[in-house]
Amino acid sequence: MLLASQYQPIEDELRVALQIAEDTGTQAGSEAWEAFLAYYGVLSSMAQRMPDLAAELQPVVDFMATGPRKKAT
Repeated sequence: MLLASQYQPIEDELRVALQIAEDTGTQAGSEAWEAFLAYYGVLSSMAQRMPDLAAELQPVVDFMATGPRKKAT
């Protein structure tokens, strides 16, 4: 029992660290998606005037047209 009580503060700190790591990962993913959407918007606008760019961007347009995907398990 003494050993368990001695390790409780360490366990609590590890839980806090895990939460911070998870939150940081979630924020990074959100920022990456936001940057992608910004670039996609600019490129889509440019592609209306540049047929070569439109052709290169087509796979991305097709990917985006599929809609939300199920989360991988």
